[in-house]
Amino acid sequence: MELERRGVTVPVEYREEDGQPRLTGYAALYESESVVLPGGFREVLRRGAFDSALAAPETDVVALLNHDTNMILGRQSAGTLRLAADDRGLRYDITPPDTQVGRDTVALVRRGDLSGASFAFTVRAEDEEYERTADGPRRYINRVSGLYDVSVVLTPAYPETTAAVRQRAAELLVEPIAEQAEPAPLRVSPLARAEHTARWLRRVS
Repeated sequence: MELERRGVTVPVEYREEDGQPRLTGYAALYESESVVLPGGFREVLRRGAFDSALAAPETDVVALLNHDTNMILGRQSAGTLRLAADDRGLRYDITPPDTQVGRDTVALVRRGDLSGASFAFTVRAEDEEYERTADGPRRYINRVSGLYDVSVVLTPAYPETTAAVRQRAAELLVEPIAEQAEPAPLRVSPLARAEHTARWLRRVS
C-alpha cells in the first residue's frame, strides 16, 4: 500500500471557544464523486469508510498545513486534533498552536486564502472496487485501512494516486482488441507468374 491524498473544497471554518481559535470542517465527503484522477477515473468514498481506521488503537493522525510535516497544527494523541465520521464524511476540529505556523494558518483561514482540506490515506486492494461506466471507470473505496494526516490546504484538489491504482483504473479504459483473421494468401495465376519472370529476365540480360 502506498500513500494517497485527496481533497475537498468544503471551506475551513474558524471559530473561538474559551478564547482559543478552532479550525473545523470536512476533509472527505461520502458518496461524492471526485474530479477525474490520474488514470482517467473518478472515485467515491462509501459511507463508513473511515470507521475502522478511526477505531484502530495505532491510529494517531496529525493536522498539518499543506501536508508539510514541519508545519504541525494538531495531533490526535495530544487532544489538539479531534476527528469524527458522521453521515456526511470525515470531520476535523483543530486547536492550532500559538506558533508562527498556527497564527499564520488562522490568519489565512480568516482571510479566506486557505480554501479547503485534504487527507492522506492508504487502501488495501480487497477494500476497493472498480466499475466501468459510460463516462469512464469508477473506484469505490469501502474502507480506508490507514489514515495519516488531515491538512488545511491552499489548493484542495490533491489528485495523487499510486501507480497500482492508476493501472487498475486504466485497465478498465482499454477495450479488448478483436482477434483478426490471418490474411488470405496471395494467389498468382501461372500466366501472371510467367509474364513476371519474363520481364525480370529481360531486365537482367
